[in-house]
Amino acid sequence: DAIPGDLLASTAGDGPTAGSRATDPPSTRLRATVGDLGDTLYHAVQPCGREMDSRSSPFFYWAILNATSGGDLAREVFE
Repeated sequence: DAIPGDLLASTAGDGPTAGSRATDPPSTRLRATVGDLGDTLYHAVQPCGREMDSRSSPFFYWAILNATSGGDLAREVFE
């Protein structure tokens, strides 16, 4: 499944807003999006072709940048 490049833009209005309590949960859409993204990041295929837990890898941070910026930010940071 493709990770939407506009992840941040699509969830920008979630969470507490004026007049709401700080403990109000984010929308269901945000929770589902983060859940889907988590599986993609933790079981990512590394550049060498092996699947591994990416949480301790620089690739994990690249994947977050790529998913939240449409790829542009990740290319700038790692090129």
